Amino acid sequence: MPTTDSLYNTTLKPQVGGAPVLNAEATYVGFDVHGKYPWALNATANLRSFVPKAILTEYKVTSSAAARALKLYLAQSSESSVGRAALGGQVGAAIGATIGGPILGSLIGGSVGALAGGFGPNYGDMTGFTNESPYFGLYEGTPTGFVYELPYLNVGNNMTAAKGTWQPYTEDKALGIVKTGGQALGTVLGGGLGSILGGAAGGAVADAFKNSTAIGNAALTLNNPGVSRETVKGYTPNDEGESVSLSFYLYNTENFDDIKNNWNFLFTLTYQNLPNRRSLNLMDPPCMYTVEIPNYKYFPAAVINSVNVSNMGTTRLVDLDTGEIVSTQLGNNGNVKVIPEVYKVDITILSLLQVSRNLAYYINDSSAINKITVIEKAKS
Repeated sequence: MPTTDSLYNTTLKPQVGGAPVLNAEATYVGFDVHGKYPWALNATANLRSFVPKAILTEYKVTSSAAARALKLYLAQSSESSVGRAALGGQVGAAIGATIGGPILGSLIGGSVGALAGGFGPNYGDMTGFTNESPYFGLYEGTPTGFVYELPYLNVGNNMTAAKGTWQPYTEDKALGIVKTGGQALGTVLGGGLGSILGGAAGGAVADAFKNSTAIGNAALTLNNPGVSRETVKGYTPNDEGESVSLSFYLYNTENFDDIKNNWNFLFTLTYQNLPNRRSLNLMDPPCMYTVEIPNYKYFPAAVINSVNVSNMGTTRLVDLDTGEIVSTQLGNNGNVKVIPEVYKVDITILSLLQVSRNLAYYINDSSAINKITVIEKAKS
């Protein structure tokens, strides 16, 4: 495959292991399908302007999901001073046991505990949470340079979706936290034996609560004609984010430039949404996006959950260098492609974030200052 393909306004750059990188220099490439591509025949720019559009800005994922999840877990564990002290103590004990230096371990552990919030904005540092960026740093990526502006013709999607459930917070669940906390505290204070003792203490406290309330509940039930206890319910968000669907046609029947532009756009979009096998053990994920449908939706971190391109009408072998329809004898020419009369494009975009007020607020005010940033740009 050549380094530069004349069909692209981008470049294909070979890499060690894996498929070539498209637009490796990350120069800006805008596919203005909404404004310039033949999804509406004989439509003026003024008519197109009345159709909403979806703007997709593309990023290459540059960090391990497991590593980001670990940082998030550590941040949650260190939100309080107790959590930071516990984290520092455990790290210090592990270092001291490894190198035989309890004093050095204590010093390092203290530093870790004190700096447990230093995982970057929004990781254990409550001051990093703002109205504009409460999710900043959840993902890390590098812009690929590709930006897609697509017609948004669908009417079946929700204005917004309120997902989540309120479930009873039972005494068993609450007392289970007491038991787990006691065991963890015992581990921090006394190692293995402390874990056993702490777990036993936590269990004893939990059992004492349970036994004492059982006595009271039995007396209450025996002395009254009817007993019904209200339950405290806790909110659990639905982890699945919102989704939007786009469906439109691209015609190859007007002029030769449309054929080239349509093929180039669709190849790029599908290529970027395939995983890249770099070795038997390593595979890069597809790209992720920030998605904006002005005055309607804003997904600060999203993926294309599915993209399907269907060939419709009669197909021909077309040389994309010359525009000629050729015979099968020339079909092995790299610039000859199977071109239908029309492409039908179906895309489903899925937000990676739980539904929240922060995202829904964009419907009310889509000014730039209120856009939430989630993807942290990788440091070069």
